[in-house]
This record gives sequence, C-alpha cells and structure tokens, in this order.
Amino acid sequence: MSDDALADFARERFTHEGRTHDVLRSGTGPAVIVMAEIPGITRVVTGA
Repeated sequence: MSDDALADFARERFTHEGRTHDVLRSGTGPAVIVMAEIPGITRVVTGA
C-alpha cells in the first residue's frame, strides 16, 4: 500500500498564461470541481 493518498489518481500538468498546476483525475462521468470557500463571494461574482 502506498503512503501517497493521491496515488489512485492520474496526474496531469495544465499550463495557462504561464502558470502550471497539477490536475488529478479519477473515474468517469461529468466533472466535479471543488472550490474552497471564498469570503464575500456572491452570485453576481460566480455568474449563478
């Protein structure tokens, strides 16, 4: 068993406007995006 809690995920690199981030993928189906709580965010900001 691996000590890496993310070992089951496929890891890819994504670069946009000079910034690179890791993208972790697992499973199939529609995407689920997890966003940390942002104080003061409103429906106008999110476009919802």
